[in-house]
Amino acid sequence: MTTRSAASPPTRTTIVVPVYGDWPTLHRCIDSLLAHASPERCDVLFVNDCGPEADALEAGILEAIEGHPTLRYERNPHNLGFVGTCNRAVTELDQTDNNILLLNSDAELTAGALEEMVDVLHLSERHATVSPRSNNATIASLPFQRRAAENEPRETDRTARVFATLAERLPRYYVSPISHGFCLLVRRSLLHNHGLFDPVFGRGYNEENDLCLRLNALGYSSLIANHALVLHAGSASFGSEQRGELETRNSAILRERYPFYPDAVVRFIQNSYTAADRFADLIVPDGAPRRRVLVDLYEMPAVHNGTTRNILTFLETLRGERPEHLEVVLAAQPDAIVHFDLPSYGFRVVPYAEIDGIFDLGIAISPVASTDQLIALNRFCLRWVVSYLDIIALRTWDIRVQTPERASVMELALRYADRTIAISAATVADARLFFTGIEESAWERVQVIPMGAGSQVEAPRPATDTLPSAIRALIGAGDYALVMGNAFAHKQLRQALTALAASSVPVVVLGPATLAAEFPHATFLPSGALDEFWLNKLYRSCGCLVFPSAYEGFGLPLAEAARLGARTVAFDTVTTREVVATLRIGDYVTLFDHFDGLADAVATAITEPRLPAATGLRSLADYQREFWASASEVLASAPDLDRLAARDHTVGILAAQAEPVIAHERQLEQHLEQVTGSRSYALAQRLAAASSRLRRLRGGLRR
Repeated sequence: MTTRSAASPPTRTTIVVPVYGDWPTLHRCIDSLLAHASPERCDVLFVNDCGPEADALEAGILEAIEGHPTLRYERNPHNLGFVGTCNRAVTELDQTDNNILLLNSDAELTAGALEEMVDVLHLSERHATVSPRSNNATIASLPFQRRAAENEPRETDRTARVFATLAERLPRYYVSPISHGFCLLVRRSLLHNHGLFDPVFGRGYNEENDLCLRLNALGYSSLIANHALVLHAGSASFGSEQRGELETRNSAILRERYPFYPDAVVRFIQNSYTAADRFADLIVPDGAPRRRVLVDLYEMPAVHNGTTRNILTFLETLRGERPEHLEVVLAAQPDAIVHFDLPSYGFRVVPYAEIDGIFDLGIAISPVASTDQLIALNRFCLRWVVSYLDIIALRTWDIRVQTPERASVMELALRYADRTIAISAATVADARLFFTGIEESAWERVQVIPMGAGSQVEAPRPATDTLPSAIRALIGAGDYALVMGNAFAHKQLRQALTALAASSVPVVVLGPATLAAEFPHATFLPSGALDEFWLNKLYRSCGCLVFPSAYEGFGLPLAEAARLGARTVAFDTVTTREVVATLRIGDYVTLFDHFDGLADAVATAITEPRLPAATGLRSLADYQREFWASASEVLASAPDLDRLAARDHTVGILAAQAEPVIAHERQLEQHLEQVTGSRSYALAQRLAAASSRLRRLRGGLRR
């Protein structure tokens, strides 16, 4: 053999086709070689490994290649197995310095595939192996991820159609942990120095992975050529039982040699495919009406509040309006799944950390503000519909510094969402002034859908009633000022209570009990402590609602109060004015802008005649129906592949930066679960409880 420098790569390729059985697939393989393996660039070597059909195969091959001088046939003296046959072909039967393409006898070349693979190999001398895309090639399969029927073989026609549609949108190649062995192009110079397959792998399976990883340890890369397509029938040489035994045995050898390999494959799958590749099965229509929707409930807490009420109303709406061809999956935190019995809504439910598959649409009911959530939506969902409520957590630095990534995450969600649904025009205007770098096209995808009041005027009385008698007495007496807010400064709860301190009107606060000592004139009810029945009673019996918040995305209590016939004294903001006008509840709402006038406004509201419950009021169910109708429009629309690519690139960088932190947090969570679930932890809890009881007993004895 002549010696060739690295600067002068081989101009020819020897295609080695080991033959064992299954003439029909072999015949198609030969036909594809005759059609697409150019004699000017290729030599083809068929090696018969003396299987049960050896003589019949020999006759068929010789007849098929007759008159084609670059196609050659050889027969092993006895059965050597796949590994032995390939090694003999490369070291003994082929004495050229050609690069080697190992091609399974059940594979079929397509036009231009070999040329593209060779060109990719020669792009760099660090490129060691190349395999093409296929219908049946594990991580090189196209489409790789599928909407459904993951265990069913990919149809060759479907793969060919996806390839023809999307190949040019894919990068020319991926650098991957391994190249697939069904069609493996190998640089000949590396075989000179490092050999081909290790005989320890016997009759086959994982021998090509060992070769790729062995070469990679020397700094050479394995690649997948995305612009080359070779079809593959698969599993024609071995029965399923024998195949399973070989896979189990050889996988154990591979893991022992390269313990990092499984993690490398997982990371490649998670981070290397472009969005067009990852969602290929959704992008290229298959003629079936079936669609998958992920309802993202990342922020759903395991408590009853406005957020969960909004979510549960949406699930009720979706349950009633979902088309039959739609598969809906809910993803939430484990405690929320249990607390709200989410499976009872009739959808498949998964813990958020266990989302799997790909979805035509992802719907984030609560605003996207977490890196975890943004990465999940990008990874699993072709299109996004996201909620947008407000940016108070960005406007106020005391909240913002607690989650410093929130601003970037919210901006990316707004920038790349296929549709953003905002609950008021005021909050959109505020966002536009805050996120000045977002292009106009993103704002054009924002739709304002006003929220509404709850639909249950008469909520059922709870079976177990734990409301304190003092609260019942207050509700029974009525004519109190019901002040609503929470511990955040922008709710202006302290200012409102200070302004009402000298008032003769009884004050009930639905908010944090941490202010109780400071304002002894008020009766505090922790928010979230009341169910729907008693919350409605609280509204109906009050003289007026006091809503002092300086910043709201919508201001749902204004609608709730009007729904139940209660007047409201509310702080004057652009959002409050918009809600009053949109819901037409001006008769029910008095606005104030100075706290020194709040007490008089409350006294006036309480002395005025009571109003009937507002009728024809927009409901929360109306909002959810319009929300779902808007999401359905997005689901039916063609995806914007340019925006998808930009989204995936940007969020992919964020994911790579965040991955170590997220992995560390999950390790800590798992460790905490192990600790809290251990016997020693349970014993420590019991000892602590016993110690507490003992301290109380000693105190009683001393007294």
